[in-house]
Amino acid sequence: MVEDTAKQNVSQKREQTTATNNVKSKEPSFRMLQQVLVKVEKTPVGFSKKLHAKWEGPYYIVKITGNNTYGLRKCSDNKLLKASIHANRLKAYHDPQDRRLQPVEDQNLDAGKNDNERAEQDNQLQNQTGKPLAPNNTVTDFPHTAENANMQQTAAPSNPSNDWFPIKKIVKSRYVQGKRQYLVDWEGKYAKSWLQEEDLGPGLIREYHATRTMADLKVQNAVVYFLHHPCGFSGFTCGKFQQD
Repeated sequence: MVEDTAKQNVSQKREQTTATNNVKSKEPSFRMLQQVLVKVEKTPVGFSKKLHAKWEGPYYIVKITGNNTYGLRKCSDNKLLKASIHANRLKAYHDPQDRRLQPVEDQNLDAGKNDNERAEQDNQLQNQTGKPLAPNNTVTDFPHTAENANMQQTAAPSNPSNDWFPIKKIVKSRYVQGKRQYLVDWEGKYAKSWLQEEDLGPGLIREYHATRTMADLKVQNAVVYFLHHPCGFSGFTCGKFQQD
């Protein structure tokens, strides 16, 4: 009886350990255009293993291939990595700019408290000296002149959306004097035009490169299938090729 109970406990413990290990060993999954970091497996020559960064990036995903591997481009220059990276070497990257900031209402309340405290201190000093204090040197508003009024309007336009034009998609890219340019297809009846990389948003550029990478992958797969087809180059007119 005691032996049977011991065997049952060992079996249950083994099942629990197996379930825990399966959860921990589950490979993560990522989506297209998601930003990730790549684990550095080999420390470069001349660097300390303890001091060298364990992760590098960020990159963004432009290709999802078989065996849970991903094609990546670097966020800083949009260059494509030659080799695909397995999911066990990736982890999600969270941009620090996406972190939540302190609510504006709380900031205004704190600023109001500071102003009240400063006013009380000034009143105490004025009562002690009997003389009015000099104005604060900190300028919070522009002088009311025509020139500065124009500056205020330029800094905070009433309708900033007029400065932007909707883009349908990026058609292609090129290099001119070492700088990348993109051919933009505008919404409406505007003609296509070339723009510098810094004039476009990073999301639009990454979407373009991801689309191009997936299109190139389809072409590569078609070429591989074509080369391994029993009919060879005549496979386009072969009935078997058309059925496949």
